[in-house]
Amino acid sequence: MNIKKFCLSSMLLALSIAIYTLESFIPPIGIPGVKPGLSNIVTLISLMYLGKGYTALILFLRVSVTSLISGTLVSFMFSLFGSVFAFAVMSVLISFLPKKLIWAISVCGAVFHNLGQLTAAAILIENLSSLYYLPMLMLSAIITGAFTGITAQILDNRLGQIIRRKFLQ
Repeated sequence: MNIKKFCLSSMLLALSIAIYTLESFIPPIGIPGVKPGLSNIVTLISLMYLGKGYTALILFLRVSVTSLISGTLVSFMFSLFGSVFAFAVMSVLISFLPKKLIWAISVCGAVFHNLGQLTAAAILIENLSSLYYLPMLMLSAIITGAFTGITAQILDNRLGQIIRRKFLQ
């Protein structure tokens, strides 16, 4: 294991946990359970610079730690399903789309994150009534996914050279 990549992934993990924790203090905006998903900025940066393996590990550890903090197995299930769905689609898209379209990759990740959480809800309640939220969740995914993707793009433009020089050479 490359020690510089390990250090970068550790910092990104700590940052994503901190962002997730801070985000938990933001009250819901109209739709129950909808959050901006700011920790996904870290996921996008990780995918761009560390690749799929490190990012998968960071995601799993973030979901595990933050679920321990929030304290429920249900929150772990929702986070895990959402993260796995989002990671799967983003890791495929990042291989094919140019970096300048990271916002589009983020939107797709947000959409699939919500689909993953709806899948978890359908499994838990053993029916499809949670699909009632689908139109509202898709709209919120487009808005929040675009915001996190644009933010990741800005961070990449400003910090990309530093990350490459300090951690990837």
